[in-house]
Amino acid sequence: MPKKERYIVVIYSSHMGSIEKNLANLKQKNSLLVIDLYQQRRESTPNVIYATAGTNTLLKIIHRFHIREVPSYFMIKKQNENGLYKQDSQIYLLD
Repeated sequence: MPKKERYIVVIYSSHMGSIEKNLANLKQKNSLLVIDLYQQRRESTPNVIYATAGTNTLLKIIHRFHIREVPSYFMIKKQNENGLYKQDSQIYLLD
């Protein structure tokens, strides 16, 4: 479960190739929560949490955050001590 105050959420597909180069600049700013639509499991590191989910959950994330293209990213910020996070930026394309 995420514990930090802020995260950059990255939505991507590992089917499109490696994303490590793209994540390098983002890692300097905040911790990352990286969600793979292709659902390949990866080992997390202290500043990068790699996550997968079932198809229905992924569809809800795409719909909830209005993801139109991948890879894309946005900020989330902790709202309360119960672990509720809310979107804290617009959606950006990751180049």
